[in-house]
Amino acid sequence: MDITIVIESMAELLLIMMAGFILARCGMLDEHTDRQLSSIIAQTTSPLLILSTALQSPSGNNSLVLLLVLCGFLLYGVLIVFARMLVHLLPVPKEDRPVYECMLVFSNCIFMGFPVLQSLLGDEAVFYCSMLHMPLNVYLYTYAVSMMQKAAAMEKGEAVVKKGFRSTLRSIITPGFLITLLALVLFLCNVRDDGFVYETVHMIGNVTSPLSMMLLGSSFARSPVMDSLKDRRAYGYSLLRLFVIPLASLGVCRLAGVSSYFTIITVLTLGMPCAAIILVFGNIYLKDPSLISRCIVVSTLLSILSIPVLVAVLNMV
Repeated sequence: MDITIVIESMAELLLIMMAGFILARCGMLDEHTDRQLSSIIAQTTSPLLILSTALQSPSGNNSLVLLLVLCGFLLYGVLIVFARMLVHLLPVPKEDRPVYECMLVFSNCIFMGFPVLQSLLGDEAVFYCSMLHMPLNVYLYTYAVSMMQKAAAMEKGEAVVKKGFRSTLRSIITPGFLITLLALVLFLCNVRDDGFVYETVHMIGNVTSPLSMMLLGSSFARSPVMDSLKDRRAYGYSLLRLFVIPLASLGVCRLAGVSSYFTIITVLTLGMPCAAIILVFGNIYLKDPSLISRCIVVSTLLSILSIPVLVAVLNMV
């Protein structure tokens, strides 16, 4: 990958983020609008972008796609173990460790990962990325929720009350998850289209990148940026999230003989900042989710520099 193209792509995404920031400052985007946009992106435009790439992907890669989904389950299982080890490197209170574990496991692979991959590798990379990270929803509503419940219980000094199986299943099966699953089924059944259906789905899906970056900019306009920049723990977390985890995954990919194309997808998506959904869970379960907000702000700002660095490293190896 040409590092110049990477820098130009990051600059474009940064400008779109700034547009969202300005719109929020002018009162055209607010917290309610952001919630609605988040839902639209997660449940409609992003899954339709994945569906459009599935409709245009070349046939004959069925075994590869199934392997990616299976690798995704394994990937998140390994990340959970790795995060549990890494969290002990951070000087954080014991009751905050479950929250930091969640933030280390889940990266912003949709709201930032998709736009970056789309600009660098094209639409097909978004489809393969979505297959690799399809297990994300399963782990979010099982592991992440249990960690947040654990943190909340430790905060209150109470026993952990876990969600039932049916409640967890309802949380996992969202419209976005079903559309992504449909994309997988159509791909495996060799259903392809380049006409009216594809054009419509692709047109809707293509707003994912600009909407995602504007949403990030809007959220920054209401975030305690200066307080976040003074939080030393947020920098320690960002170092692990943006460099240690993706570079460790690069080493594993190289040892496992993974192709350069899929190594790039894996490393870049794991090198994204903290997933915004963790803050949503924090707002639900924790008395004070501000530590999540600070880590999101710092890791997102630093990712503007770290992503080109990761691409440079990938070019060298």
